[in-house]
Amino acid sequence: MKPLALFDPAPVKNDYLSRYVFPAMIAYGADTGRPIAVVDNLSEIKNSTILLEAQHLSPQVILQLKVNGNDIVSFDINDGTFLCNSYYHRWEATHIDLIFKYSGIVKDIRSTELDINGCLQYTIKPSVIWCNLQADWNIYKTLMEANKFVPCAYTPWDTQCSVRKYFTPFEERRRTCLIRGGLHYLRYHLYLMLMRCGLADKNCTFNMEPYHLEAMREDLRFCSACCAAYNSSEGLTYKYYKENQHRCNQRNKAWQERFFNKNIIDTPSLHLWNNECLPSYYWLTEKFIEQYGNIDMLAVEKALNGKSSSTDGLGKRLQECMFYGDYKWQSCINFPSRHWHSAREKTITLVPRRTNDQYYFPKTVDGDHYITFSDDFSDLHKVLNITKDQYIHITENCFSQYMNWIKSDKYTLSTKMLARMFDSMEALRCIDDQFE
Repeated sequence: MKPLALFDPAPVKNDYLSRYVFPAMIAYGADTGRPIAVVDNLSEIKNSTILLEAQHLSPQVILQLKVNGNDIVSFDINDGTFLCNSYYHRWEATHIDLIFKYSGIVKDIRSTELDINGCLQYTIKPSVIWCNLQADWNIYKTLMEANKFVPCAYTPWDTQCSVRKYFTPFEERRRTCLIRGGLHYLRYHLYLMLMRCGLADKNCTFNMEPYHLEAMREDLRFCSACCAAYNSSEGLTYKYYKENQHRCNQRNKAWQERFFNKNIIDTPSLHLWNNECLPSYYWLTEKFIEQYGNIDMLAVEKALNGKSSSTDGLGKRLQECMFYGDYKWQSCINFPSRHWHSAREKTITLVPRRTNDQYYFPKTVDGDHYITFSDDFSDLHKVLNITKDQYIHITENCFSQYMNWIKSDKYTLSTKMLARMFDSMEALRCIDDQFE
């Protein structure tokens, strides 16, 4: 292997990589006789293996590094399966020697997508991933067939903490699903459908606290009246929504218009909803109730006013229920860090079935490491009605993966994970037989 060099100048491009992944790699490399030199100038690097966050790799930089005899190792982490925007759509990306991808790797250009129409009816439709369709797929497929993708687990920050000795048994857990995280559109629809089925856990919350604080960027912070309500002792209540006009600074969608435009709740508009204002979600909930009947608005109110909690607090909540659920956009990371918190607490991850259109590391299989629901929610009751044997099979498999690959000791990443990364860099290909 050529000498290793890391380029990660301030201001850093990705906190997770700079504070969690790269320090572990530097320390492990020093301990195993494969030191990593930290450099601050790419133009002077020659005949080395250069490690860097993907946003540093413009097409011009890729070509110049290759002209100088370097091997390029990109750390591509962008909340999705698609390539980083610095080389997305660009054929120069095929000259990258290795890509550590913090997501699943898509198997095919064809997938499925949830279709929500203006009457809040849910159906499944075939879809093609990404924007430039065949051109993007050809670049991606070239890298995949050359075994240049190394799928990586998006590990939590606290993998050095001790694992509990006692786990709440199957019989004592609520048969409910916990939803946590940002207020993403499809995640909220999963929450509504779980509420309708009586399967949403009482501790479901969407953390929108940062958008209501003074510290938030002005163009992202919600209007002053809503911020004051959210930060009050009562919170931003359903009553507050009903009693105010909301002539607010909603940035993306005109949900307050007198005449309802049904297109605003269609699936193609989902990007207009992600992490947007709470009154608009009360409005959406009313539309859902018109179609499907009443749900507990006090529970909705509690969920929409959720605040951030400690990792320990999340662990306790996961111990109380059977499932942790998630649903985001089509090309997202299906197993973010909360999946590994769930695995650590022996709670089952629930995700849409299109999850199976990607492959992951550690290798995961539907029914062995997680469970899936139909993309249109039509089988939620069925898939959540599991037996004790199924529960034990899935949770023990995931807990073993956590202890084997995720739990760390000396470094912030596990020693076994670091060995896999360095062996892949030495081979300049993914070394996992399961992906070949």
